Amino acid sequence: MKKSIALVDIRLFLYMHYHRKESLLNVLNTLYAVSPLSKFTKMFFVYDNNKNPYLKKIYPDYKENRTTLREKQTDAEKARYKQYSKEYNAFTEVTKYFGTNITVEGEADTMIEVLADKFTRDGENVYIFSGDGDFNCLLTKPNLWQVTPRGEVLDEEGVYDKKGVTPEQLRISKNLAGDLKDNIKGIKNLGEIKNKKTGNRLRKILQSSDNINNILNTVQEYVDTGKYGMALPQDYGVSSVKELYEFNSKLNKAFTYADLTEEHQKELAKQVNVKQVKWNKDDFDFLCWKNFGSGVHLSNDTLQFFNIKESI
Repeated sequence: MKKSIALVDIRLFLYMHYHRKESLLNVLNTLYAVSPLSKFTKMFFVYDNNKNPYLKKIYPDYKENRTTLREKQTDAEKARYKQYSKEYNAFTEVTKYFGTNITVEGEADTMIEVLADKFTRDGENVYIFSGDGDFNCLLTKPNLWQVTPRGEVLDEEGVYDKKGVTPEQLRISKNLAGDLKDNIKGIKNLGEIKNKKTGNRLRKILQSSDNINNILNTVQEYVDTGKYGMALPQDYGVSSVKELYEFNSKLNKAFTYADLTEEHQKELAKQVNVKQVKWNKDDFDFLCWKNFGSGVHLSNDTLQFFNIKESI
């Protein structure tokens, strides 16, 4: 079996354990448990500061709703999130011995999109470890998969089986329906495709034509006539469905390797070509005690997966 490359959206995997109130170290066992392969040629752990200055310039209110949600947290939730943030930063000291850490001054998904584009073009098999549904839209290549924290391994066919639309149709749907979690607005009452049971109205429109202009004209007709109560979002600076679609397309853009400047391409090349460090379990346990105040007990399968040799 051809060896593959793993791109890990580490914030989402750690955040999953934060919500489950589990030790963040369990993410190592989770990565092994949901892995479709026993070993990867390379693993890249992508960290970020959860900000996107590029999108903020286009849309200043991007993710502004999350600030409001944080303000509503209880004291206990704030304390736990503070601890999560501390462990998130310390976790970089652990993962760098399993693969390559890449820290982004922005959002991890942007860098993962760039790396996925580069490696798939190079003919590599690429697995994106993330629960972010936005990555479903990328799964149009035969050598690209997404592995969710629940253990689902998705490709283009898997997206269709799960949501009843192709990755490309899903991308169009996000540009029309918006994305509440990122404060991206969409057509009122159009619906949202989360699974096969939701967004039937929108799904029917998408499946009515392969031509994007026909789809936009259909939605515009519904907005003009008020069918199903559809309407453009207020205070969003758009006056037509086409304008909304084009604006949201900029916010939902999938970045490619070609989008990087030559300087950034050279810098990225240095990071992806770094050699792995050999590690053993005793050193790993010490590292965990140092950063987290407790050791961790990994199964032999997990040790083998991360290429950690038992100490003699």
